[in-house]
Amino acid sequence: MSGPFDVVTLALKPTCVNRRMVQSLVEHLVPKPRTIHVIAVQCTGFERFHPSVRCHADDKLVPGLTASSVGRWLEERLGAVRWEALDRAMALRRSSWYFQQLVKLAAAEHIQPPLTEHFLIWDSDMIMLRPMTWFVPPETPSGSATGAHTPAAAPAVHLPAGPVPQPSGVDSSQGCVNPLPFRTVIHVGGWHSDGYRRTYQSLTGHAPRFGPAQSSFVAHHMLVHRPFLSAFLRDITAPQHRNDTRLGWAHSILDAAASLQDVQQYMVGFSEYWSYLSWVLEHHPCAVALTARQEWDRVTVPTQLPVGVRHQDGASTQFLGVCCPTADSLRVFADRGVLFAGYEIGHRAYCNYAHPAFKDGYAQWFMDV
Repeated sequence: MSGPFDVVTLALKPTCVNRRMVQSLVEHLVPKPRTIHVIAVQCTGFERFHPSVRCHADDKLVPGLTASSVGRWLEERLGAVRWEALDRAMALRRSSWYFQQLVKLAAAEHIQPPLTEHFLIWDSDMIMLRPMTWFVPPETPSGSATGAHTPAAAPAVHLPAGPVPQPSGVDSSQGCVNPLPFRTVIHVGGWHSDGYRRTYQSLTGHAPRFGPAQSSFVAHHMLVHRPFLSAFLRDITAPQHRNDTRLGWAHSILDAAASLQDVQQYMVGFSEYWSYLSWVLEHHPCAVALTARQEWDRVTVPTQLPVGVRHQDGASTQFLGVCCPTADSLRVFADRGVLFAGYEIGHRAYCNYAHPAFKDGYAQWFMDV
């Protein structure tokens, strides 16, 4: 299979992890990426990772949508008492988390030149370990697909360069006609929360869909078909926001999350991945195919490099440990048959990810091949 194919990812700053992520997409994604769009707080450095990378400032990409504007909207909806009960600092951090999900959903309407008809939204700490595709033969039964790319099994088609016919929306029990010469893959095995479920039900009037063993589709990425995404955003826009043709859908999501009564539900009150993919499964079941099993994992113990970064703080000199994905640490997962793995460094104190020394970048000089 060949054809233009874009990727969208979000990042705070350039790191050795998202550098390795870019390299893995270039090496393993089938078809090869046309452009890897990084939406970031700080753009300096990302475009040096590979010629295909373009960076966009996250607070300038979508007019009227910033982390601050999301925080103000949520504070107003939650009310002073609930906002303070959440702890203001924690609530503001969660505003940024909601903002990141919204800007992913808005990217297709605001990135220029326009994204390809199908594009991949990919978490910046997820690293591909083997050749992968999201396009399988149209006769592939849902529940038996794999994301592993094997040239002999790949459908001999080209991704369309322009708009394609949109399948008619139907109830999943009726069946439908898929006008595309392939199905797209949905990975299973994701975690979910009651907040995710309740917000989706509030927005759509339906329960979200599940994979095997009641898993979700929160696999830290999703393959997007632009006509489906546009219809999904229209469908979840609440009546009171339909006059707002730019961000009515975003305000509808925030309203639904803010209406959650339980603090823990609010803290994980929306999933862009589970919501969009559940909607597609409900309205266009013939266009997608679930994987037969979970084909991904997360690295739970990041590798600390055998070198430290020297940091001078006044008269004091520190050597800070840093954690980066090494070829050996990733090979462990690849040898188990895992197609991609997450590499989180922000939750381990010994990685020093949040240290002021790394405010503009984190060990982005490291690349172990």
